[in-house]
Amino acid sequence: MSSVLSLPAVRSSVAAVLAFAVFGAAPAEARRGDRPARCDVTHDHRSHAANYYDFYAADRFYRAGPYRTAGVSVTIGRNDYYGGRGYRGRPRNQIVFRDVIPTRGQARIIVTEEIVYRGRSNRGRRVCTIAPVGRDANLVPYRRLQRIAAQSCSRGAAVRIRA
Repeated sequence: MSSVLSLPAVRSSVAAVLAFAVFGAAPAEARRGDRPARCDVTHDHRSHAANYYDFYAADRFYRAGPYRTAGVSVTIGRNDYYGGRGYRGRPRNQIVFRDVIPTRGQARIIVTEEIVYRGRSNRGRRVCTIAPVGRDANLVPYRRLQRIAAQSCSRGAAVRIRA
């Protein structure tokens, strides 16, 4: 009883299969070098490959210049579309006072006093909002929120306690 395949022939065929698996069936990114994979999603592709537009033509989502700017950017003045006023020329709500008060647990109490413009009149009214936030926000006593409102909010402000 003789075998059709000899041992050296089996070894060479196994080596050939392994070589093809390692070198021949490598992923497309590895075969192309540093070229990023083509993407058909509609966005600026530099979010996932910084050099995408070095290899592919610019599409309508490409913006000239670097994708992310390094360093600190400083804006002088208000950077808004309506020039300090809200939609349809009405004034925008303005934050007058904001404070974050830490608590013992994993909660913070955020005090925000703002001038709120509502309705058709251009007169704003002061609204002071007390809001506990965080994992233990439900453990902050309501009486403590009332005390903070009495201490932090101005006299004529309407007080909203979000508890």
